[in-house]
Amino acid sequence: ARPLPMYSALHGKWPGAEGVFDVLSWLFGVLFTAEVLVKMVGTRWDFFFSRWNIFDFLIIAAWVSEKCVMSSLAVLHPMILRMVRLLRIARLFRVVKNIQELDSLQVLILSIKACVGVLVWSGCTLLVIMTIVGIFLNEQMGPAITGETELDFDTRKSLFAYFGSYTRSMLTMFEITLGNFVPVFRLLLENVHEGYAVFICIYKFLVGFAVVRVISGVFLHETFRVAGADDELMVMQKTRATQKHIKKMKRLMLLSDTSGDGVVDKSEFLKVMKDPTIKTWLAAMDVEVDDVGQLYDYIDNGDGDVTAEELISGISRIRGAARSIDMLCLLASTRELLGGVHSLTTASEQAASRTKPSSLHSDSHPHRNGAEKVTDCLGPAHPETGAMAGPQHGV
Repeated sequence: ARPLPMYSALHGKWPGAEGVFDVLSWLFGVLFTAEVLVKMVGTRWDFFFSRWNIFDFLIIAAWVSEKCVMSSLAVLHPMILRMVRLLRIARLFRVVKNIQELDSLQVLILSIKACVGVLVWSGCTLLVIMTIVGIFLNEQMGPAITGETELDFDTRKSLFAYFGSYTRSMLTMFEITLGNFVPVFRLLLENVHEGYAVFICIYKFLVGFAVVRVISGVFLHETFRVAGADDELMVMQKTRATQKHIKKMKRLMLLSDTSGDGVVDKSEFLKVMKDPTIKTWLAAMDVEVDDVGQLYDYIDNGDGDVTAEELISGISRIRGAARSIDMLCLLASTRELLGGVHSLTTASEQAASRTKPSSLHSDSHPHRNGAEKVTDCLGPAHPETGAMAGPQHGV
């Protein structure tokens, strides 16, 4: 008889599930195989230079062997092959950087990748410490476990469960260091010796608190360092910040361009800046609007109209405090100005040095009469009218 749906559901079965999953397995298997074949034909030998491509090739090869080869010849269990195919989901992390809403996930992934080195050395440090203390406690608990003391069988059994071998001792030290140390603490305090309880307290404070907190701090430091120094993340955040700025400036352009001609003149800009909301909005973007006219003159390139490109570039240059590039440009302009002043000073000194010998030559003839000196100053008389020609420009 055919089982009822309710009966099948109560016993963990879904009617027709086996056929549905078998069809889905063939569907996705064929699609993935076609994808790999297209990549191999398109990229040829370059296909095998990508780790993800090799991974996909191995997954498809495992699926083909599962479907086309007899189960008796299969090397791995089919369920293991199905679980390995689920690892293709990891390829989704490649598109995380293209989705703005998943910036935090990308920071998390990059931070985990950067912390691998710290994780390895932190694990080695804790392993060495726990190994030394675990071997010490294993040696100390040996007589109590073997029956050389007057402990009952249940207590000896509990001690063996905690410190009977290297593996058990390491598991106990891991529990004391990172987990609940109270059961071990109480067992040693009540049944062995109070000194071991003091030893466990000191170990918990020095290693379980101090060393573990230092390791946690290093992990946080690495996380912040990677988040602030990763090139891909910085480029992505800068690109999206630029896109946001462009959208905001286009919105300001629409509010300012009341004539609808695609440009903003000074009167339109002054009019829209009278709105306190606009000023507050710009101040929130680190653009302080104290002198609206001066701001417009700075944005304008000199033609009297501001386009959308001029508004975007102009506002982006004046946002925030002065940057290093601004100071360098100012320094270069100052040096150029000082060079011009120095050249002008040098030219003036050379002109003065050329005129000084002429004046000395005119004063070196004291016996010349006053008429000759006047003639030198006003020039010779005209041959017909007798009028003075004017001062000599060469004197």
